[in-house]
Amino acid sequence: MTEDLISSSKAGIRESELFLALVTKNYVRSIRDPDDEEHHLIVEQITYAKSLGKPAAILLEVSLTSEDEKTVRDALEGMEIIGVFKFESGNEESMESAIIQMRKEVDKMESKKKEEK
Repeated sequence: MTEDLISSSKAGIRESELFLALVTKNYVRSIRDPDDEEHHLIVEQITYAKSLGKPAAILLEVSLTSEDEKTVRDALEGMEIIGVFKFESGNEESMESAIIQMRKEVDKMESKKKEEK
């Protein structure tokens, strides 16, 4: 993993409201292949977002099998992901719906934080 890639991804996370990982078959393959660095980069990005107090969410492509989904959930267990939201690749409505669901979860989380203060 190059330092430039890590550094540029951190800059984007600092500027964003949350970290959103888009999970496709390629990402699932990277989890299963210890030599593939994509999974390690995403874990590092989630950890960094959490260190900044920003939520992290997963957009999961609906074409993934239940075994693929389990692989992703197991790999990211304990990362305090606010949710796993499914979308259909190439379907704009599906993506918008997933983002609306995610936004609702972020809003709930923010309301809960305010109540705790």
